[in-house]
This record gives sequence, C-alpha cells and structure tokens, in this order.
Amino acid sequence: MDNRAIARHLRMMANLYEVADARHPLAQQYRALSNEIRTLPYALKDQLDSFHVHAKLPQELFNSLHKLIHSGAKIAFLGLPTGVPPTLRAVFALPEINPNVVRKWYSEYGITSLADLKAALQSGRLSDAHGLPSRVWNTLLMEVEKLERQISLVPLAIGQPFGRGWQEHLLTYPGVMRVEFTGELRRQLPLTTSVELLVAVTDRSRESVMQELLREGFTQRNARLDATMVELRMQSEVDDRVIPVCLYVTTVEDFYPCWVMTSGDEEHRNYLGVTDTDAWIASLRQARPTTEVDVYKASSRAYIEPELRERGSLRKDSRRFVTYAALQGDLHMHTTYSDGAGSLEEMVRGCIARGYQYMAITDHSKSEIVANGLSEDRLARQHEEVLRLREKYPEIVILHGTEVDIMPDATLDFHDDTLADLDLVVASIHTSLFIAKKEQTARILAAIESPHVDIVAHPTGRMLGRRDSYALDWDAIFAAAAAHHIALELNSNPNRLDLDPKVLRLALDAGCLFAIGSDAHSVNDLERIYLFGVTQARRAWLPTERVINAWNWETLSDWLSHQPNASTLSS
Repeated sequence: MDNRAIARHLRMMANLYEVADARHPLAQQYRALSNEIRTLPYALKDQLDSFHVHAKLPQELFNSLHKLIHSGAKIAFLGLPTGVPPTLRAVFALPEINPNVVRKWYSEYGITSLADLKAALQSGRLSDAHGLPSRVWNTLLMEVEKLERQISLVPLAIGQPFGRGWQEHLLTYPGVMRVEFTGELRRQLPLTTSVELLVAVTDRSRESVMQELLREGFTQRNARLDATMVELRMQSEVDDRVIPVCLYVTTVEDFYPCWVMTSGDEEHRNYLGVTDTDAWIASLRQARPTTEVDVYKASSRAYIEPELRERGSLRKDSRRFVTYAALQGDLHMHTTYSDGAGSLEEMVRGCIARGYQYMAITDHSKSEIVANGLSEDRLARQHEEVLRLREKYPEIVILHGTEVDIMPDATLDFHDDTLADLDLVVASIHTSLFIAKKEQTARILAAIESPHVDIVAHPTGRMLGRRDSYALDWDAIFAAAAAHHIALELNSNPNRLDLDPKVLRLALDAGCLFAIGSDAHSVNDLERIYLFGVTQARRAWLPTERVINAWNWETLSDWLSHQPNASTLSS
C-alpha cells in the first residue's frame, strides 16, 4: 500500500468519526495525519516505526496505521472504535456526499450501507435531500446503481497485485510449472469482470493439483476434470471487495495454445477458428508451439498482440500504433516540491536512466493545498533548481512546467504572466468534480482556449472503481483541442487510465493530439507509462505520430514554439 492509498484510507477514517460525532476530536487528527503522509518523501510502509517516533503519534492513530499497512484496510476499519459500521465507507464514494449527510441517514433512517441507501430511495422512505443540492439529490438513485456496477468490477490497479499474489501462491503447488495472467487482465482492460490466470502443470501432477484446488474452494465449470483445459472459479474477498477468480488449468505441452485462446474475447476465438476447444488444442500439438507466435502461425493466422485480441481490433494494422520504444520523454510528473516522493534531481536521473531525450517537471499549483501546491515564489525557486540541473545533466532537456488547476469559475490557478514564463503547462480539474455537464465542459474548453495550456491532463477525472467520469460534451472538447493543437492526456496512473481507450478512439477520429503521461509521484512511478499507458494507447489505436511524447526533441520543441505559450528553454 503506497502513501497515497494510506492517506485516502485515513481520510475515510476521519469521515467515519465525524459520522459518529460532528466534533469528534480524532477526526481532525486523522485528517491532519492523512495530509502529512500524502507528502512524505519516503514510503511509510518501510519506515513506520521511525515515523511513529518522529511524529509522536497518539497510540490509537499508530494502531490504525499499523493495521492498515500490515493487515489491510478491512481489518483496520473493523478495529476502528468509531461506533458506526465501516460499511458506510461505500456511501462516501457517491458524488458530493459528506459526513453531515451520512450522519443523518445513519441516525434517522438506520442506513449502514450502499444497499440500505438504495432500498430507502427505491421505497420512498428517504424523501428528504438533507441539504444536498437538487441536482445531486435528483440523480442519487442513479448514482447508487452506477456505483454498484463499478464496485462489481475489478480495477487494474487492484487486479494486477491481487493476481500476482495468486501467482505466487499457485507456484508453491508441487507440479505447477507456470502461472500467467490471461483474459481481460492480460489485455489490461481498465476494469475487469474477474482475475483470470492460466496454470500449467505436469502431466503426472495434474490430478493432484486439481483436487487440491477443489479443496481450496474452487468449483469446476467444465463437465470433465480430464478436459484439455479445465476452468475453475471461486469468489475471493479482499478489503470488502469480492473478486471473482478464474483459473484455466492445462498441461505444459498445451500451455501456449491455451494462453493465446484464453487471452482474447469471443471474436478472437472465432478468428483463431476455435469451435471445439479440445479439438483445436489437439490440432496444434504436432506443431509443438513454444511461443504465441508459433500458435498463430500453426493456425494460419497473423499474430495479434495481447492488448488487441478483442472485438474491433483484430484486423487493425498495429504497426502504426505507438510502442514502448517510440516514447522519447515524459511530460507529467511530480516531485517533493508538491506531493511527490522523489526530489527534482532524482526524477531527472530516473528519466535519464530510461533513455529519454526530454522530461517535464509539472508540480501542482497553489490551490492544491492538500497536495502542497506551489506558490509563485516556490515555483520561481524551483525554476532556479531546474536551471542548475540543466547544467549538471546536459544529456536530457528538462522542461519546467506546472499542473495548473482549472478553477470552478473556469480560470487557471496561476496568472497568465506566471504561465507565460513556463516551458510547458498541463491543466487539470481537481475540484468541483460533479457540477453540471455544461459548466464542466466550459471549464475544459476555457483551458484549451488559453494561450498558455499545452496538455489537458486526466480529462474525465475518473478514479477506477471509486469515482466515475464526470459528464462532458466530447464533440465540443475534441473540436476545440484539435483546432488549438492541444494534447489530451492518457494518464498512466493505473487508478485513472484516463482517457479511456473508447474515448481516445473518438478523439483520434476528431484529429486530436495526445500525450501519454506517467503522472509519476516517485521514480518508480515513471514505469507507469510502460506498464499501463502504452498498452491503453495501443488498445485505442493511437498512431505514433499523434503522440507528442513519441516525437523527438526537435519536433516537440518546434510544436511548443508554435504554441502561444512563450518558451523559456534558452534560459
């Protein structure tokens, strides 16, 4: 669990204390602790004891932190003596819900969960808005149902580490030789219906492995345990989330045909010519495939990359799609100047290690108080450090920029004079997320039309599994972005993956440019582009020439110089 996740859970603990008592003394302590942890320059999980001593934490707060880090969120919340049920956490994921509203629902109507709230709304028992704006109250039941659908899906940021845990566990079984992600998880769908794994076993151990899995709680979906590939399923609970797990068990000999077949959707199976699984796999044994490429060749089909093995993508010419190797830089990252865990120099060295030609430092602007946003003075001091690092590291171009907030009134968080002095401006929304579609669209259009903005970051504001995208007029936004030559970001944070590939395809058709940004808050986070961003870009069919950080420095510099923003690169 990283610092931002820990901070998020602590804020929720503060919410629950406020539900119990609006003036609960611990609520403010938990919020303050959350803000402090979010901006720590090191991973708290690795230095919890020293942090405890340094911060002089009250024992109750330390106990919560310790449980959260070492036992998980479910145990930590169950052990919290708030006097209110932790199942109320889910209710706070609804738009504009606050502790005062939830306190009324809990104390007056006995609502303890999302299911209780839905039933109360459907029956008409809850007929008072309790201070909620009418636009929120009028759509509350719809938002509850939407949230239920979200909770039933598994965000990639949860599914991957959960799947890795199962990989490690299954590899302890005698006779299990290999365990790999497959299905939606391997195609990296931002939200998956289940975690699917392909398990390869030796012939002699197959029966014993199957019996052990059945004893562990899996149930078989196939009619026969001796089928070429057996499908097993179970429900696993992690931190109040139920995650469906699907295992495909096969032999080492049949591993690659099974991996190719299970990694795609039904249209991909049809493409391969699979009508009978056992017969299709048996037909490939003589070819003895030792790679996935061999499987396609033996099936007389052109090879398709895993992320494209789904409806609509099978016959695309993927040679034009952006690749990992094509990226020349990263244009969205944070340092210890705001809420990052890596110093400016550490981020520079991290980008050099990745072979980048250029990079952009884009710490938060002043209104992002919780993220330690930079004032104009601190931004100026940061610029002085950038100048020193340019001299020290001439092998990479260091752009000095900002992630400037788009304010509720559609203005930008820094004055035009300040933005004009920067090399790159990334604009994004972090507040007033659930206002009306017309007003939200107007905010983004105002940023696009600014003479200083180059990139619009995480344009829909979604947090996978926790917060849905806000409503926007995409036709207007795409037309404006294309006309003003502004890049729309594909944010590589696995909790966001924003824009979604389906929306990116529409933007591509509208003639837009794109940036694949890591939104890194540490050196390790720079890997997000490779681990997640490029895969989503390829699922969206983005060609290399339309991704601005796949351009070489000369091309990007020319683009920036033709933007209205005045570059200071010669400084």
